[in-house]
Amino acid sequence: LKLIRNETNSLSELNMKIIMELSAAMGLKTKFLNSKELELVDGKVDRLVHTLKQVGTTEYISGPAGYDYLKDSVDLF
Repeated sequence: LKLIRNETNSLSELNMKIIMELSAAMGLKTKFLNSKELELVDGKVDRLVHTLKQVGTTEYISGPAGYDYLKDSVDLF
């Protein structure tokens, strides 16, 4: 694992670098996106649906806590 130099004052950017390095070290081939690269819309469910469409996903898996705010929006998926 190569040393990660903190070239930023942003904790968020440092976290992203650490996660990406650990992912690569474990051999994962994950594509990472920063939400700054996406068009964000207002509203929890609308933002989620719009984001999923932008990245071209075909599946969304939510834990039990997500059920309460998604149960009335199943038709959007």
